[in-house]
Amino acid sequence: MRSSSPVVVVVMGVTACGKTTTGSALAAALGVEFRDADDLHPVANKQKMSSGIPLTDEDRYPWLAAVRDVMWTWVTNTKSGRSSSSATSAACGISSPVAGVVACSALKVAYRRFLRLPCPPLADSLEREENAGGGGASPTTTLTHRVMFVYCRISPELALQRAIARQAAHFVSPTIVSSQFAALEEPSEDEFNEVPSSASSAELLCKGGVITFDQNTIVDSSATSTALVDDDRMKMLLASLNELLLSLP
Repeated sequence: MRSSSPVVVVVMGVTACGKTTTGSALAAALGVEFRDADDLHPVANKQKMSSGIPLTDEDRYPWLAAVRDVMWTWVTNTKSGRSSSSATSAACGISSPVAGVVACSALKVAYRRFLRLPCPPLADSLEREENAGGGGASPTTTLTHRVMFVYCRISPELALQRAIARQAAHFVSPTIVSSQFAALEEPSEDEFNEVPSSASSAELLCKGGVITFDQNTIVDSSATSTALVDDDRMKMLLASLNELLLSLP
């Protein structure tokens, strides 16, 4: 059954795992906008990463808020009819309108939960209902949109090779790779099956799921290799995305 709930796809993983290559190719296949979250980092963050200094939570949350704002804009445009994503997604066999694709490391569970918060208009209405004694929405309420994560899984050795190969063209120092793996909390299905302990609007998250897109079978040391997203792999990714969407309640 086709859902009218917009979908945002977050292509995630450590630096040099192929997020941008995979995400931009997926967005092109779906006919939707693509954003690279690296472009949303403030100058201070970029300076730290180019110097090989890992970012802290304090560095990352303002950046994640900027990423989430982009996602919310896509969702708003899709729901208001200002986007043609519904038609293009249907043409690709996707059961829900895809609002956009963003490449974002989203290394920790907490970061992914942050990206799954509902758009402000609905969050505000839930809070008003709760304050009025309505109890807010139930944990099974479908909130504004869905957030699907495509996890580009890669070995530390291959990620380092790719980071070194691209260092002349990318601001992130290869020395960041080890700290990214140290911070990484790999996504799992259990992460998206959590049920809030209460109906508080602050605890409700948009429905989501994860697809693991293995990069270790691609021996090319370039994170921009077309082998990452050749026709067969793209068909597999689109089919996996649709299967995951159809499985959601």
